[in-house]
Amino acid sequence: MEPSSSRPTDSAAGVNDADSNSLPPPQTNADTARLKVLVVDDDAPTRGILHRVLLGDFQAEVCECDDGLGALERLHNETFDLVLIDLNMQVIDGIETVQAIRRTPALRKLPVVAVSGAADERRLKQLIELNVTDVVAKPVTPQALRRRLAPLIARLLDSNRSTPSVRGRLNLRPSNRILLVGAPDRFQTYLADHLSCVCEVATFAAAATALRDALERTPDAVFITGDDFLLPAALFARKLRPSFQTLPKVFLCEPSAAPFSDDGRWFDGRLNKVTTARALFRELRPLLTNSGLAMALLPPASALLDDVWGSAVSTIQQTLGTGVSVLPERPLWSSADHRTIEAHTEVRVEDVRWRVELLVTHDCALRYTSGVNGSDSSDAVGEMDILNAIRSFSEDLATRLRNELLKYDISAAVVGLSQSRAAVGYGCFESIPSDCRVGWVATDGRRHLVAAMRAVLVTD
Repeated sequence: MEPSSSRPTDSAAGVNDADSNSLPPPQTNADTARLKVLVVDDDAPTRGILHRVLLGDFQAEVCECDDGLGALERLHNETFDLVLIDLNMQVIDGIETVQAIRRTPALRKLPVVAVSGAADERRLKQLIELNVTDVVAKPVTPQALRRRLAPLIARLLDSNRSTPSVRGRLNLRPSNRILLVGAPDRFQTYLADHLSCVCEVATFAAAATALRDALERTPDAVFITGDDFLLPAALFARKLRPSFQTLPKVFLCEPSAAPFSDDGRWFDGRLNKVTTARALFRELRPLLTNSGLAMALLPPASALLDDVWGSAVSTIQQTLGTGVSVLPERPLWSSADHRTIEAHTEVRVEDVRWRVELLVTHDCALRYTSGVNGSDSSDAVGEMDILNAIRSFSEDLATRLRNELLKYDISAAVVGLSQSRAAVGYGCFESIPSDCRVGWVATDGRRHLVAAMRAVLVTD
């Protein structure tokens, strides 16, 4: 989206309210597109005026922040059509925030309107250099704001209509509530199975019932998986949108051969109705943030975690030279002294972390370390060698998980210092939280446990 070609000038520091009073109210159309606007100001009354004008006069979706730090967090996870920002704020001020926006390749063309009191020549020069679209003077009045923003918003709406795009991504979290609306079919069941591993999912066959539920309890997102002749998808979205100041995402699910039946006015995106895991996540990719998609990809029953488990089981099997299996129960350790070696490392995707943990018997760790060191004698392997080798094993598992996420275009990193320690126990972790996956590995012959693994979602 190209920013307005207008530049702030000395006259941009103020607006004549007398002129604005002679203007007729802007003509709005219920079928026009909706812009998503971020308002950043530490003054609550000013934010209120900006919010009311943007929502009431321009039907925009408005999000608010009271400082630059909050704005950068929102911009990291969401897509906006326009930013209105105060220049004088605590922590990170407006100039610093706009500088950060312009340093970010994906945001360099994002239209930014500065909202400020009297600006000196140095400040105006900074704004010009930062390609700020316009400047609105404080104190802000609704009439002046409407007059100032109307031409810009008209241009942005025209641009959106000519180049429709997905404007917002859902940052999927366990606290989210998602509605699936449409007659039950294979796709709806498939989508519900994947999303319900992460958050609360409610399904509705009747769109009218879903709309009533949404108006009583605001959802974070709605997936319309089938049309209802009594309340078609476009009408459902039009009735849902104006009811909230913070709008839920609305996604339209269609057969792959069907054209997108909306030009960006009421829906945040579309996805084809597919029923294979890789195809589903390919469809979800443009609709979810990186961390949101990673949450959906890595529930306890995740196929990606299965790949990591398979890698660990294969390594343990080669170490022992005998067949091993993954068990649901927890038998005793095979080593006489019950000594174990523990190691863990973390994989991070944006603000989400998984800790990959490994727990093996001392005997298995000794054999693995001897093989890594190329030594046939256990006498040549010290305790520190064992700890380091198992720590490396844990890092390999985390790297495997990161590489699997890269196949879905999700940039992940193995972060933090891996740790390992010697312990004594019966092969059980101190606690097993509900958001982790545990695998117990035993030899086929004696059914004795030789290792355990788990992947834990880390919440701050």
